[in-house]
Amino acid sequence: MQNVEYPAVWDRTFYDALLEEGFFAGGGVVTAAGGMDISVTPFRCAVAGDEVTGQGKYFVDSEATVVLTVASAGVDRTEYVYLAINDPSVVGGRAGNNATVESGAALPADSTLLIATISLLAGVVTITNGMITDGRVFTSLNLDVSGLVGGGDMLTTANLNDLTNTTTARTNLGLGTLAVVTPTGTPSGTTFLRGDNVWAAAGLAGTDGDVIAYQPLLYRN
Repeated sequence: MQNVEYPAVWDRTFYDALLEEGFFAGGGVVTAAGGMDISVTPFRCAVAGDEVTGQGKYFVDSEATVVLTVASAGVDRTEYVYLAINDPSVVGGRAGNNATVESGAALPADSTLLIATISLLAGVVTITNGMITDGRVFTSLNLDVSGLVGGGDMLTTANLNDLTNTTTARTNLGLGTLAVVTPTGTPSGTTFLRGDNVWAAAGLAGTDGDVIAYQPLLYRN
C-alpha cells in the first residue's frame, strides 16, 4: 500500500472480525500491592470501541506491570478496575490517544474492558487479595464465518445439527445411504459372523466366507 492512506479503523475492523472482546490467557491478573495499591500484570487484549458504529476493536499490549492507587472508601463500595480506550479521533472519544488502566466507583459505558472488582469497606486502608474478584473475560476467535464463500454456512447451528442427525448426516456429507445388515442365525459366545452374513459355530473346517478358529497347541519337553 505504498503512498496510500491507511486509516487505523481498517485494522480495528479486522480485529473486530477476527477476535471476540477479552483478554489473552495469562495476563491482567490483579493483586494487592501494599496499602491501597494494586498491581496488574502485563496483558494483551482486544477491546471493542463503543462510541460510534463501526469503530471496531483495539488490540492492546500493556508490556509492563501497572501499579495503581485506589482511592480510600468513605462508605462501603465496589471499586472497578478496568482498561479504558482513549481515542479522540472518533466522535465522543476520550482525550489521550492511548489505553489506560483506571479504577472508579462505576464502569464507564464506552470503550472499556473490566479487569477486576474490589470490595471496599468504609475506612479501609489496606487492600488484600481477598477483596479482589477477577472480572476478566478471555478472547477467542470469532467463528461467525457465514460470510465466507463456499462453505462458511457449514458452521451455522442448522447445518451442525444436520451433520449430527443420524438421518441426514450421511447425505449432507455427500455419502450414500448406509447399508442395513441383517445377519441370519443366532449370535452367541461360540458363534461368529461369517462373510456371507450368517452367524455360524466356530470350527476348524470352513467354507467360503468362514473365519476359521484355531486352537493353539501346547508343547512340553
